[in-house]
Amino acid sequence: MALKVNNPIVFNAAFAGSLAGQLAGSALTGIASTDQVAGTYGAAAGIASNFAQALDAVVPQGSPGSITGVSTGASLPGTGGTTVVASAGVNAASQQAYNSAVFGLAFAYWYQRKSANIQASGDAGLSPTDYAYVAASIAAQLAEVTTALTADGTLV
Repeated sequence: MALKVNNPIVFNAAFAGSLAGQLAGSALTGIASTDQVAGTYGAAAGIASNFAQALDAVVPQGSPGSITGVSTGASLPGTGGTTVVASAGVNAASQQAYNSAVFGLAFAYWYQRKSANIQASGDAGLSPTDYAYVAASIAAQLAEVTTALTADGTLV
């Protein structure tokens, strides 16, 4: 089944954050007989994919730092209103900051669930729609983080 992804940066960061949060604190030895989560990696990846699709669906296209939101320029103080186009390096740094924010928020959600003893295995069989309420909440948090990072110049 092909996934419909609006923004690869958001999807990938949400997927990685979800998977990391689900597996945080697990004994990952690489030996199937001793891993606490042996046999569940595929299920964890499926859950992470559905979660990432839900978050990707609600984060607006063209968000600062996203692939579709690459800066085309900004009027910087002291330039007399001249539009200064951000360099590729600035755009890459902006995308990395945004990617890190998405990853961190996704990780925090899943890690908090694990800390509260809510097992991700109970999410098997859920669809992206089932995560809509969580995705909306995380998107709102991401908007706040984005506003703060844009104000301090981290995102362009």
